[in-house]
Amino acid sequence: MRTKSGYWIYQTAWWGVYSAIGLAVNVANGGSLRLLTFSHILFFAYSMGLSHLFRLAIDRRRSQGPSFVRMRLFLGAGVLVFPDPDHPSNLHR
Repeated sequence: MRTKSGYWIYQTAWWGVYSAIGLAVNVANGGSLRLLTFSHILFFAYSMGLSHLFRLAIDRRRSQGPSFVRMRLFLGAGVLVFPDPDHPSNLHR
């Protein structure tokens, strides 16, 4: 994304779609609409916030001129730190 508005449109669209799909699936499985709506709004907000903080950290490291390998290690660490909460390996039932 080259522009700030394009970046925010992209972030809002994709986190919104992801949250809406999660809400629809959870409601279809019999969850409380009011509680699920509230929790998915919070999910949307903190997901956008964490994504933006991660982007700022990437931009800061990129401006310092690290090597290609170090940037890939940083990105991999970010994936481990911010896992997908709905991934089957994270569901403890």
